[in-house]
Amino acid sequence: MNWQVLFILLCAHALADFPLQGQYLAVGKFRENSHWEGRPHWLFCLTYHALIHGIVVAVLLSQINYYPFHYGVLAAVVHWFIDFARGEKLFGINWDQFIHIVSVFCMWALIGVRV
Repeated sequence: MNWQVLFILLCAHALADFPLQGQYLAVGKFRENSHWEGRPHWLFCLTYHALIHGIVVAVLLSQINYYPFHYGVLAAVVHWFIDFARGEKLFGINWDQFIHIVSVFCMWALIGVRV
């Protein structure tokens, strides 16, 4: 397995889930907060946040030529569903991050199989 890919995927997650998310998307991506005046529908915020994950993964993986588009889409879709489940109160922030990290390791394994 390529440890460089794992490092890139973990950094992509950390970058997209914290500094690139911001308070606006962090609050707006949950259905319970969709009543705020002037805020777009929660589905937009959740989808934009997931797309940020996808583009960060795609850009970082493109630097080492690892099928960036496919894995960017995969990262966005998986992240969307995990954050949706958290917004529905199926689990809290700690399990949310644990599941995200597990998904990063699964993507790393999938990339290792393809290479």
